This record gives sequence, structure tokens and C-alpha cells, in this order.
Amino acid sequence: MGPQGELIFIEGISKDSNPIIRANCAIGLANIGPHTIRTLLIGLHDDNKEVRKIVEKEITGKFAVYEIIELFSHKNSQKLSLKIAIRDILEKCETLQPSTRNYFNDIIMNLDREIYNSNYQINLDDHNKFKNEVDQYMESHTNENQEAREIQNEKFFEDTTKYGNKTQNLHFDNQNINSNERSNQRKQ
Repeated sequence: MGPQGELIFIEGISKDSNPIIRANCAIGLANIGPHTIRTLLIGLHDDNKEVRKIVEKEITGKFAVYEIIELFSHKNSQKLSLKIAIRDILEKCETLQPSTRNYFNDIIMNLDREIYNSNYQINLDDHNKFKNEVDQYMESHTNENQEAREIQNEKFFEDTTKYGNKTQNLHFDNQNINSNERSNQRKQ
């Protein structure tokens, strides 16, 4: 069954006036695979009780929760729309079996976890990108600061060497003056 067959089932479940055709289209969609779940959820709003029962049975009987979660794991915007559609069904469809309610609650819980993890991953990726930018900035500025310190140290060393001798000479001159003064004071 290709895309045309799937489209026929989608039209049948959503537009046909005959409940038997809508029910059979639900079975056909369920046989295609779990990617049809969002269309099948429409069948849970059907006016006919038997169509709703068949749709409920087909979804819970053919699709494992993990298959649905895995199918939507990389489709962030579709995860949210599926979650909203399921919540809408849980609120409005009072005739759902308790096992079906648990099934849908499990899907929502897993979707919430997937959405949280994908948001966490995005935040973690943003954090790592920012950290790398800061590290690069700090490294470039550290190198600049290191170069500036090296230049300052070289200049200080040159100044110390250049002026150090003069300072030493002044120091020795002061010692000589002090010793001469002391000698003169002794003589007096």
C-alpha cells in the first residue's frame, strides 16, 4: 500500500458518511503503521460509538508506546502536536477504556520526557557553544595579556639594568658621603 492508499484511508476515516467505511479505513491506517496515529486520533472523535471502539482497539492493539515515541523522537514540533491531540482526547472522550487512558498517559509521559530531553540537549548545546566562545575569547586575551606582560617585563628589565647601575652608583656615592661626613666629624 503506497501513499495513495494511505490518502484514501485518511479521506475515508475523516469524510465518509458510512460508519462501516470509516471503521475499515481505521483498520487500514493502523495496518500501515504507527506514523498514522495522528490521523487515527481523529477517529476517536467520531460520532459513531462502534467506529470509536475500533479506532481505540486498533491504536492500542497495534502500536506499542515505545514505537510511537521512537517514531516521533526526532520530530520536536510533531511531538508537541501529538501530545496536545492526545490530551484533547483524554479530556473530551469520556468513553475511553481505562487501559486506553493509561496507554495515552504513558505516551504523554514519554513525550514530556522526550521534549524535556531535547530542550535540555538544545540548552546543553547552547551552553557548550557559549563556553567555547568564552574559552576562545579568554585564550586570545590571555595571549594578548601574556604578550603585554612579557613586553612590560622586558622593559622593566631594561630599565632596571639601565637605571640599576645609576642607583647602585648613587647608593655608593651616598655611602661615601656618609663615611666622609663621619670622618670629618671625628676630626673635629
